[in-house]
Amino acid sequence: MPTKKMLQQNKRFQVAWEQYMKTGEIERDFLRPVIADSWIRSRRYDVNPMEDDVPEEISGRLLEIRTQEFQFVLDIAKPFMDTLYATVGNDGMIVRMTDKNGYVLECFGDELVFESHRKLHLYRGTNVREEVIGTNAIGIALMKNQPVQVLGAEHYRKDYHGWTTSAAPIRDENGDVLAVLSMSGDYEMVHPHTLGMVLAAALAIEHEINLNRINQSLRRTNEHLGALMESINEGIICVDETGTIRDINLFARTFLGLEDQQIIGLNIQSILDMKRSKQFLKVIRDGDRFEEEEVYFRRRSGRKQSVIVNATPIEEPNETLKEVVFTFRESKTIHNLVNKITGAKAIYTFEDILGESMQVQEAIRLSKLVADTDATILLNGESGTGKELFAQSIHNASFRRKEPFVFINCGAIPRDLVASELFGYVEGAFTGARKGGQPGKFELADGGTLFLDEIGDMPLDTQANLLRVLETREVVRVGGHDVIPVDVRVIAATHKNLAEEVEKG
Repeated sequence: MPTKKMLQQNKRFQVAWEQYMKTGEIERDFLRPVIADSWIRSRRYDVNPMEDDVPEEISGRLLEIRTQEFQFVLDIAKPFMDTLYATVGNDGMIVRMTDKNGYVLECFGDELVFESHRKLHLYRGTNVREEVIGTNAIGIALMKNQPVQVLGAEHYRKDYHGWTTSAAPIRDENGDVLAVLSMSGDYEMVHPHTLGMVLAAALAIEHEINLNRINQSLRRTNEHLGALMESINEGIICVDETGTIRDINLFARTFLGLEDQQIIGLNIQSILDMKRSKQFLKVIRDGDRFEEEEVYFRRRSGRKQSVIVNATPIEEPNETLKEVVFTFRESKTIHNLVNKITGAKAIYTFEDILGESMQVQEAIRLSKLVADTDATILLNGESGTGKELFAQSIHNASFRRKEPFVFINCGAIPRDLVASELFGYVEGAFTGARKGGQPGKFELADGGTLFLDEIGDMPLDTQANLLRVLETREVVRVGGHDVIPVDVRVIAATHKNLAEEVEKG
């Protein structure tokens, strides 16, 4: 029910309005400052208080474009507007949504009301800024960025004196007016609680808009993180506190030969070499990180592959483990980096070989003939005749030219260390073995060429192991059991007569 006090006030507003129209004097002791100031501005804008001016409005394509630009607000606001209108449930009440420029872009109400009061600028596309129609609740809310109710004769134009409007701004994340929600109706239906209802609905819409903005920002962030995770040239596996795989990137999936649906939900132990799984479980159990540890993953093919892993625990604020992120790179990638730093690269080509004798030219011809094959090569020649020069030239003429060229002088290494240099060793394999073990020359040369100089000085037992590697293309580190596949071309060289050495046993 409207309050008698508010209706009595309207009579005094009417008297004050008529006085202002005649004398230009405002009864500020009675009028609210927000209304008095608006009347003064309205006169300054040359708004006609007695007659309906040609309305400022847009329609057709212009209205459609403006509505589309404002659609994100309308999509959120419409359910609240519908609820607000249904709650009031009074004939003659209308609910409007106005953009920050004062254009009405959505209306709820009786069509008869809109048609019978067209001169009041109630319909879509009309502009209700204070500069256009004088003092009104929507115009003040737009200008002052505050909720307001304008009753009857508080309006500047006389044809609005039969109306009351309650309006509340909807603000963006910076506090600026984004839109205005309003409810209008016959001034005799005025109620002080109407403004509170409109304000509550406006705040709810504002809250939903901000939530939507935050959710969009989070979605964009997740999309960016997802894109980064998928594009990074390193394996990433995220597991929860039980060791269950919750996320994995493209590099890791490709490396393991598995699809998302095949690996998400599995326990990390299912892809680990069981000998090293305890180390992973310790991270999950105790939250202890580790860095640059060599681990073997089981690929879909069933073969184990060496990788270098970092483990980073992620904890809740109460220090409870939430998940662990494992990042890894293929050991071969690290080996290539080591080779680059240590200069494991062939720099000479056949063009660098000087000599015009028939023997040198024939040696070059034969070398070029076999260079682009994958055959194992033996270079015979006295010391100082350029065997390494030929080895590098052969490598640079082969399809492995962009891969490592690793050199080892079998005669310069103590006999008991030749095997560990060639094949590597695991931690604890012998006294003085480096913690974590060390890859051998075969692993470092993976994909490229291994040049074994002074092959004739290699111990007999190591020769047998070398033969097995050449046959199977697999190595087993000294003291270990894991089979490591390698793709290496071997070029050997010696100054000895190997046939005579064989005869000597």
